[in-house]
Amino acid sequence: MRVVPAISQAAPVPSLLGLARIGFETWRLRRIAAGLARANARGDANAARRWLARVEGALADLDRAQDRFRPRRRPR
Repeated sequence: MRVVPAISQAAPVPSLLGLARIGFETWRLRRIAAGLARANARGDANAARRWLARVEGALADLDRAQDRFRPRRRPR
């Protein structure tokens, strides 16, 4: 007989929708990084600044998506 370990209450169970959201946000960051690399390769400082401005919003969105997996309170 196989024993399955119990999931502790302190670790939230991620939902499929939440995992998809985090996957989208990481994909978005990879696309921004690729755009920034292309702008740097061309030597286009204005385009690089625009890509860097997008990074702040993308990181904030990723942080919000990850916040859903952090426990809000400690179990007793």
